[in-house]
Amino acid sequence: MSQNTIELIKILANLGGVVVVAWLLIRMIGKLLGNYGAAFIGTQEKMAEAMGRQAQSMGGMKDTLVDFVGKDSGEHREIILGLQVVGRELKTLTHHVMRLQDGHKSDTTQSDKAADLKRIGSGVP
Repeated sequence: MSQNTIELIKILANLGGVVVVAWLLIRMIGKLLGNYGAAFIGTQEKMAEAMGRQAQSMGGMKDTLVDFVGKDSGEHREIILGLQVVGRELKTLTHHVMRLQDGHKSDTTQSDKAADLKRIGSGVP
């Protein structure tokens, strides 16, 4: 310890033991803060930079997700439209088959039924 520090302790000792203990605590806390405070602040700065980079990358991820969903949505629309067309065709085909099975045509002959089956097979409604 330096001469000034020893003089300061003597003055504080004359004021009382509690003052000396308080002064020692304050000095030790000051040294701890001096040693670890700079490291703590440096770590906090690094964390803030990392969080900033993460926020920037998340902004780019939003654009990527919007593009992906838009592309995927278009493909789904095409699939749904195709399924609707297939559904309509199946409904038409089912209607023709039901007509043939139930014999709802009043003047249907065997040759007419064969012609209907041939027409259904060719895809002509």
